[in-house]
Amino acid sequence: MTSTTLGYAFLGGLLPAFIWLYLILKEDASHPEPRSLIAFTFLIGMLAVPLASLLENYAVNLNLKNNLPAVVSWIPLIEEVLKYLMAAVFILWRRAVDEAPDYVIYMITIALGFAAAENMLYIFNSPNENLVGVGHMRFI
Repeated sequence: MTSTTLGYAFLGGLLPAFIWLYLILKEDASHPEPRSLIAFTFLIGMLAVPLASLLENYAVNLNLKNNLPAVVSWIPLIEEVLKYLMAAVFILWRRAVDEAPDYVIYMITIALGFAAAENMLYIFNSPNENLVGVGHMRFI
């Protein structure tokens, strides 16, 4: 592991998420959300990745190893429920969430934080030749 690989993983994970976050926040320019709460929400989404990984590994080890449909259905379910729970526990009850579009903004921000951390791990753990073929599609 070199610092270059770490830098690419960091940049490749965060830059696409920040581009999407900028575009989403631009839509709410008339009543902007507190930047500190947006940053906190993004970090909460990133912190959900290790917890999701633990739960997914537990689900796979519960006799799901040879059952592809169960793995394909449980892993996304775990991730989506965990993102919602993180938002419900840490964000959605706050006073700053005062308009209907705010719920969407915070849920998307949690998802972007989750995706950024997932992409960083993916880039960090992938061989360079795989990144050219598949890695750039994760942004889309």
